[in-house]
This record gives sequence, structure tokens and C-alpha cells, in this order.
Amino acid sequence: MGRRSEACSRKARGGPRSAGVAAAMGLALLLSTGALGGERAVDLTDLDLERLMQVRIISASKREQQLLRTPAAAFVISQEDIRRSGARSIPDLLRMVPGIQVARINSSEWAVSARWFNHRFANKLLVLVDGRTVYSPMVGGTFWEAQNVPLADIERIEVIRGPGGTVWGANAVNGVINIITKRAEETQGALLTLGAGSEERAFGGFRYGGKLGEAAFYRLYAEGFARDGQVDRTNDDTADEWGAGRLGFRLDWATTEADSFTVQADFYRTLAHHKLLVPTLAPPFGVVRHAVADFHGGDIVFRWDHRFSEDSVVTVQAYLDKADFHARHVGTSRIHIFDVDAVHTFRASERHRITWGVGYRSTWQAFNGTELVSFDPDRRRDDLFSVFFQDEVTLVRDRLWLTAGTKAEHNDYTGYEFQPSLRLTWAPTERQTLWAAATRAVRVPTPAETDVRILQEAFPLEDGTPALVPFRGSRGQPAEEHIAFELGYRAQLNSRLTLDLTAFHSRYDHLWTSEPDAPFPEGAPVPHVVLPFRSDDQARASTWGFEAAAAWRVLDHWRVQAAYSFLKLRFIPESDSADPASATAERQIPRHIISLRSSHELPGNLELDLWARFVDAQPAFGVPSYLTLDARLCWKPRRDVELFIVGQNLLQRHHREGGSSFIRTEETEVERGVYLGARLRF
Repeated sequence: MGRRSEACSRKARGGPRSAGVAAAMGLALLLSTGALGGERAVDLTDLDLERLMQVRIISASKREQQLLRTPAAAFVISQEDIRRSGARSIPDLLRMVPGIQVARINSSEWAVSARWFNHRFANKLLVLVDGRTVYSPMVGGTFWEAQNVPLADIERIEVIRGPGGTVWGANAVNGVINIITKRAEETQGALLTLGAGSEERAFGGFRYGGKLGEAAFYRLYAEGFARDGQVDRTNDDTADEWGAGRLGFRLDWATTEADSFTVQADFYRTLAHHKLLVPTLAPPFGVVRHAVADFHGGDIVFRWDHRFSEDSVVTVQAYLDKADFHARHVGTSRIHIFDVDAVHTFRASERHRITWGVGYRSTWQAFNGTELVSFDPDRRRDDLFSVFFQDEVTLVRDRLWLTAGTKAEHNDYTGYEFQPSLRLTWAPTERQTLWAAATRAVRVPTPAETDVRILQEAFPLEDGTPALVPFRGSRGQPAEEHIAFELGYRAQLNSRLTLDLTAFHSRYDHLWTSEPDAPFPEGAPVPHVVLPFRSDDQARASTWGFEAAAAWRVLDHWRVQAAYSFLKLRFIPESDSADPASATAERQIPRHIISLRSSHELPGNLELDLWARFVDAQPAFGVPSYLTLDARLCWKPRRDVELFIVGQNLLQRHHREGGSSFIRTEETEVERGVYLGARLRF
């Protein structure tokens, strides 16, 4: 629905600033206690590239495997990358990943996608936190403003570009982002973080980790922040400030040498201010309404790992997730999810390593609508059953592997879906890997495509008669289908240089479109004409692309990391499609994206980090190409103390990044910002 909304949208600027609520929430959850212990920060220059290439990931196959030998377009954001980036949100961190498009829509909303259109709800990208999906089953995509995982607690972020449906199921069409937090054993002692600045008005968090007996570890945390609103093109404030608070705990308990248990829970609340553009049937045919989007909820996760032997491991994970949303003029939604998943990895023989699993998910959704947005029915329950099987076959020992698998699912929208994959891995030397893959993935419809009604626009016809443009969902559509072919090369060229290259070609079918229906007159509240649109599946598409990442340790105390992405799209509407956004689809994506990061150790316990980014133009959204720069200077007077200053988006006073929204909101631009901060361990 984002493409139709963007095609219909008009600009609104100005408005009074709202203040106080976000700042109060940002500070409400700060706690302060004393503790003993500590956590040592690992300097990037302490890790040579030999060790970096030994990084192991789980998101490509649901089993631990060496990144160097992974037959997928994989990228890992480490804790050291997070610490030295200066970023204060997960979407901003994802800008360093090749193939990932990130655009900030307003203070609290981002559009994040992989190898595709970039909209508020990128419905072809599956996002997980410790294996728990945060993909919205109501609208598709991710509410990034509700994913405020404390950055210091993240061990790494694994990003898989390309289809991941064989392992993770439907909606992992163009990629998987798995945010993996640290074990409680790794966060012992206390950590206090504080800061403030021009855009980051105030932020702070406290974490404490302790020990229960000889084999159980825990951590508790509380975090909050308040962020300033952005501006419009004329540099006027847009009153879209944002505040959030989150608290949680984690317990890791190794009961025996073979068994370990994890229990973790998070509770959050986010208040995000917006200016909505609400259609009216009287001049000026649209009014600006101020609304506060209130997100609150929580989750609890239980996980059991059992090791039968070195080559046989079972993991069972279950979670409950509750997410509530309310915004004036939009409505109130409630989503409850129960999910249980079991995975078993074992070596069937010297040549065959098997990974298989089963899963069940129950989702209950309710929406109390408004004149602007409503659902029919406004309550529903959906069940998802799944089973997957994958076999890694060793064709030539330590040199050649074939991985084949599929996932079978049954959902309440399209019935049975199968998502197979075939991957070939060749290691010509110990430090090089060539891989190729052919995969199929699907995206199933959501209530936002089958049950929704949205008033999108109002305007006068040539004779002055008011016209209203509503969008309605429709049922019976098949799942969107994606077939991808990928070829990759990953290597440690020498002790100082690593390289990762991926080329891909993808074909999409049954893509979502917004099709016009026959106009009809209505007499209330005033005589007007209705120009309705409905959802359909009247388009196909093809993409071609190339992604590259490199890390070069220029000197022992200086490291440079670069990423480049090229994407070309051909969007093909069916002959009977009349979707007005189809004509501009190919101009909605940036063809070229470049990221260049420099990390430098300076004398006097100083760190200097620079991060330059270039994003190509998106003409359909009216977004010109832009170049921006972030800088971070950190002083560590002691091992357990960090004092830092960060400048963000330094090259322009403000710039637009694009990305359309599910509901029409005022366009805003990202401002230059500076903040100061401190991190103390004790």
C-alpha cells in the first residue's frame, strides 16, 4: 500500500511543536545502583583478520557455521562495529550492510529493505530478535520504532541478503536480519550509559549482570531516550519528536554439561508524534492532524538447548509476544502471538549433516478503526504450521559441499506453500569460498491487503465535485513468489584484506498492485464521487544486482571497511493492470549505495571513527542523491570509562531520504546533529 499512498500523497508543512512527553519517558526508566565487576571492551585492532574470518553465524541454516564457508550473502555487524559507529538505532546500523536500503521517514519511522522497493513496511524482509520474529502479521514489515534493543547488549547482527524461506519460512523473501543479544555470562557487572545532544536530546541506560550459583547468570536492564523532531524542506520544525523506554531481563542456566536454558523478557513503550494528512470533502480537501502513536507491549522467550553429542544438538524455543498500538485518527490494534519451534542438527553419516525442524504459530489480531482506517473483520485468528528439512552433503572432503532443503508451511491465507533451495559451496583454498544458490521464497498476504479500508485522498474534479479515494483489501490473492539465483565469492586475500562479492538475479510474480474499480456517487455527508481502489496481484518484476564488502587493515592501528551496492529493477504490470504507481516503480530505488568507514586508534587512548555514505537519487519520491558523513571521537582515560562526541549527517544542514508511509504523514528531512555521551563500567 506504500506505493499507492506515495502516488496519492501531497505535502503539508509547519505546525506547532509538541514537547515534554517524550523527554519525560526518555528519563523515566533510568536506574542507578552500585555493583562490582566489569566488562572489557574489545578493541577492533586487537582482532586480526584471521580471527575475523572465523566468525560463526546461525541465521543462514539455523545451525552454527563458519561465515567464510556460508553459501549465502551474509554480513555480520559486530558489537565493536556498533560501539564505534556512533549510531543510536538499529536501522542506522544497517546502513553499513551492502544490499540494505535504509531511509529515515521522520524522527521515529524508517524504511528498511533488501534488494527491493523501500517503504515504511518493507514486507519482503524478515526481522528477528534472538530468533523471535518482529515482522508485523497485521500490516507486513517491521515497526522499527518499537525495536529499541539496547545496543550495548547486542552481540552481533546477522544479515542474510536473498531468500531465506527454506529456513525461516514465509516473508523471508529478500533477506533476514537476526539481532542476537549477548549471553548473560558476557554482561557481568554494571554498565551505565548517559548522553545528550541537539537531536538526541537525552538518552541513558543501566544494566547489571550477576551470578546465581556456579552455572546460572542473569542481567537486568532499563533504558530510555528522547529525540528531537525533524524539519521540512524550509527548515521549519515538524513536531514529530519521539521518546521511548524499555526494561528487561535475561537468565542463562547450564543445568548439566549437555543442557542449558534461557529465559528472557522485554517490556517497552514508545510515544511517537506525527502529523497526519486526513482527507476531507471540503476545501482544502485535506487537514493536518496531530497524533501521538503509542506503542507498548512485551515478550517472554523460553529456550532449551540439549547436546546429545558433538554432532547432535536440539534447540526448542517458545515465546509469547504482545503488541498494542493506539493513535488518534488511526485506531487501536492488539496483536498476541504464541510461537514454538524445534530444530535438530545431527550428522547422519560422514558425508551428510542433517538439519530439520517443526514449528507452530498462533496469531490473534484485533483492530478498532476510525473513519480513516478500518478492518473488516476487525478480529481474526491465524494458525501457521511448518516443517523444514535440509541436508548438507560433503561431495569432496574440505572442498565441495551441496546443501539442499525445503520448508513446507500451511497458512490461513494461501494454504500450503513450499520454499526449496539448492546451494553449492566450493573451497579452492583454506581462505577462499565460491558459492552458488537457487532458491524460492514466498510472501503471504496480510489483513492490510485483504481486510483493510483506508481513505487515501480527496480532491475536486474538473467540475468542482469533490472526489474521495478509498483503498480496500481483497481476498483470494496468491502468495507473492520470488525465485533467485545468486553467485558469491568470499576470501581472506592476505593477513590484512578480506573481500566479499555477490551477484544476483531475481524474478518475482503475483506482486501486489492497487487497481481502480468503477467510480460511483455518494450523497453523504455531502454529494461526492468515490474513486475506489482495491488490492490485486497484477505485476511481475525482475532485479539484477551486485554487492561488495571489503575490510582492509591499512596499519596496525587503522582499519577501513567499504561496502557497495548496485541494483537494477524492471517492473512489469500485467496488461489489464491500471495501478498508477507502476509507471514510477523503477525510479523508486537508489541504483548505487556506497558506505566507507574508517576506524583509527590515536595516541592518548583516543579513537577516531569516520563514516561516509552515498545514496543515489530516487526520482519517483523526489529524493536527490546525497552524501553524508558521521564522525566519532572517543577518549578512554581508563579501561572502564569512555567519553565520546558524535556528529551525524555533517555535510548538510538537513536532507530528505525518502520512503513512503502506510498512512500519509508529513514529509520530513534528517537534520545535522551532535551529541555527547559517556559509558562507565563498574
